[in-house]
Amino acid sequence: STLRQVVTAINPNDFTLKVVPEFQDFRVLENAGIQWIPSDVENPYRMTDWIRIQKDPITLPPRGQIEVPFTIEVPRNASVGGHYAAIFFRAVIDSSKGNIGSIPRVGALIIFNVNGQVQKSGEITHFSVPRIINHGPVVFDLSVKNTGTTHYESAVEVTIQNVFGPRLTIQSEKGKLIYPGVSRTLKTTWDKAYPLGIYKAEAVFFDGDQVEHRTSTWFIGFPWKYFLEIVAGI
Repeated sequence: STLRQVVTAINPNDFTLKVVPEFQDFRVLENAGIQWIPSDVENPYRMTDWIRIQKDPITLPPRGQIEVPFTIEVPRNASVGGHYAAIFFRAVIDSSKGNIGSIPRVGALIIFNVNGQVQKSGEITHFSVPRIINHGPVVFDLSVKNTGTTHYESAVEVTIQNVFGPRLTIQSEKGKLIYPGVSRTLKTTWDKAYPLGIYKAEAVFFDGDQVEHRTSTWFIGFPWKYFLEIVAGI
């Protein structure tokens, strides 16, 4: 199929700016950074060959913006799953005026999925917490990995059970995409000032196929500094 979209180029400056569109494939790294992939490198998530946009320079007026149409032509033999590229607008610098140096560019990521027999599997790669907690908040070290062929949003719950008390559930941060083959650390915090007791923490991760993955760990809440202050006061 062919998809027709629009990207908006904005000039925030007080002067006229000329830009030219260009594309580049990318992949997401373990640290959530982005690696730009040259066109001559083998890349299973490549999609820059599918994008069509005008190649002529675009003149942006001061404090103005222009909507630039583009199309994505998905070939019949496209691999099923995620494909990732970016549309950039690179400034045209007039070297005759001595403006030689770095050339700025801004862009928008295109996160694309080709339908078919995609896999959205995943796993919990790490789940830990300090064994003894003196005071809160309690921060869990939680990482999950996408073992599938396309991206999806993460969804993790951590259940905390005190052997001497009630059970509660906290949510990890939401809205984080996990990309194929990449692990992502999810911030998960229990805002408890002075936890007291023996706790079992269980992490439940639902991958993109809604398959449930579980793991657990134990920790002790003992605010010994707080007790020392009470004893000193007595």
